[in-house]
Amino acid sequence: MSASPSVIVTFEGINFSRRYIVKELTFHYVNDATTAHFFFNPPKDLQLTQNDREIYQHHRNITGGMALYEDLPGALPYESLNDLLLLLAGFSIIVVGDNALKLILNALSSEIEEIQTIGRDFEYPETFPTSQCEYLHENNGACSMAKTLFVKDHLLMHET
Repeated sequence: MSASPSVIVTFEGINFSRRYIVKELTFHYVNDATTAHFFFNPPKDLQLTQNDREIYQHHRNITGGMALYEDLPGALPYESLNDLLLLLAGFSIIVVGDNALKLILNALSSEIEEIQTIGRDFEYPETFPTSQCEYLHENNGACSMAKTLFVKDHLLMHET
């Protein structure tokens, strides 16, 4: 890793037929051990096909993830997602998964200091650490903050 400060970035969202929709985003700043956690309202232009509705229902049934149109207090407009990702410029970024990587590369393209993608063989556990998320998830595996805590602990274990 470079000398730049590091940040772990995790998303929770739904992979629809035409695009990935982020519902939750977490930044964990490794150097000072602080965490920023964000929720998003759906994009204003979101139109679901019948196939997307089935994908969404499957997502809700299997993961217990957030409702797409749930009115969460403090949720940000979806259009602010790229502005938040721009805050990562100058950081050494650590991500898990292709969707997260694509979102970051699209937002930052030329401004990325360094990006580390945790390998395709990486597996999340069946149970996750309990997070201090403001949303009561039915399953912590559907929480970007719980995922961040797991990735942080995973990286610390493999440093030694």
